[in-house]
Amino acid sequence: MKRDQLPIIAILGFAIAGCGETGLMMVAGKVTIDETPVDRGLITFQPVSDSGKPTGASIKDGKFTIDKSHGLLPGEYQVVLQAQRRTGKKIRDRLVPTEVEEMVIVNLKTDTLTAPVSVENAQQLEFNFSEVR
Repeated sequence: MKRDQLPIIAILGFAIAGCGETGLMMVAGKVTIDETPVDRGLITFQPVSDSGKPTGASIKDGKFTIDKSHGLLPGEYQVVLQAQRRTGKKIRDRLVPTEVEEMVIVNLKTDTLTAPVSVENAQQLEFNFSEVR
């Protein structure tokens, strides 16, 4: 192979590698219930406009992140929340030899919101749900 061919091969290699771009975006944000951060939970995003598969992330202390490899395309999404709250009580867990903090499921007025996700807001999403009182 001639030395003058190396730059051409390198450029072709980078061009081919770039063809695998999926358009998925890293997504991150905050989730609250009545303006209080969610202790623990699961947030799921389902595309509104098509039957694409849902993707989601766990929530810890009101924050979530979905990396780019599992991220979202720009568009409108149905956002579903399953949340748990710490009670402040310590309980014995049959699977763990020590006491653990008790968590209870939060009963939400609605566990679903609809929201746009775009390049501009994908890493600063904020969702506030309401609890049934």
